[in-house]
Amino acid sequence: MTEGNESRIDRETVVTRDFPLELEGEALDAALAVLRDTAGVLKAAPRDGGRRGLHLVYDTRRITASGILSRLEAAGVAPPQRRLARWRLSLIDMLDGNVRDNASHRAACCSRPPPGAGRR
Repeated sequence: MTEGNESRIDRETVVTRDFPLELEGEALDAALAVLRDTAGVLKAAPRDGGRRGLHLVYDTRRITASGILSRLEAAGVAPPQRRLARWRLSLIDMLDGNVRDNASHRAACCSRPPPGAGRR
């Protein structure tokens, strides 16, 4: 993504995640190509340290982990089969939803009650 687009993104919704996917060779290159063209993905690279998977930086207002996984499946990348990897990816998706929801939350001030307060 270009630097101009990156400056318009709200920094509180940008997350950095490691996706534990079994990718090597051509499958890794195809996954990186798909993700680099995906709206909301700011950075896509292989994981460091010789571990299999992807290191991603993305904006949760535009895409979440489940959206990334569905894009990868559409590109022919198989979802992980190991139970721990599936659990970790579902946890990442839940955290992405929490980040997105918290960013859109409007907090109540001490002098202004929250919406619906005082109604019976």
